[in-house]
Parts: sequence; structure tokens; C-alpha cells
Amino acid sequence: MVSDNDDQIILSKIEILKNEGNGHFKENRLPDALNSYSAAFDVANEHVNDGIENLAQLSSTVLSNRAMCYLKQADRNGDDELLQNCVKDCTSALDLLSGNRTKRT
Repeated sequence: MVSDNDDQIILSKIEILKNEGNGHFKENRLPDALNSYSAAFDVANEHVNDGIENLAQLSSTVLSNRAMCYLKQADRNGDDELLQNCVKDCTSALDLLSGNRTKRT
């Protein structure tokens, strides 16, 4: 278990990366947005069992944002693998919100 101060540092790192991804998304730089959202989720996933309050909700938001990137890219080029990634991220986001907080890939 990490301290409350450590919790805030971890949540801040995730939030910064998520906001960076949001900026890329707004500028239609989808690969950069995907990288930022993936980095944010990687940080969150490292701490999934640390009992950090609001981590599941923030992780779910990051996954939903990343799913939107996959969907947008799939729409542009018809790539079924990107659609599968979108569905996977959406499912994982819903699992996190429903309390199934197992480590994700």
C-alpha cells in the first residue's frame, strides 16, 4: 500500500498523460494520443492493487479515450484489428467501473 501523498503523485502522473493525450486527440494526432493514453494506462496498471481511490475511474476514462482513438483510426482505414482494440478497451473500461479491477494488458 502506498501513502496518500504517493497516491496523489501517481494520480497526477496519469492525469498529466491523459491530458497530453487529449491535446493530441484535439489536434487529430491520433498515434501520439494513443501513445499518451497507453502510457497513462501503463502507470495506472502498475498500481492496480495498491488501493488508490479513484484509480479505477481514471483508468476507465483513459481506456475510453484510447478506444475512441482506435475507432477513429479504424474508421479512416477500415482496419478490423483497430476495431477489436476499441472493443477490448471499452470492455476493460466497463469492467473497471463495475469493480473487476484485475491487471489488464
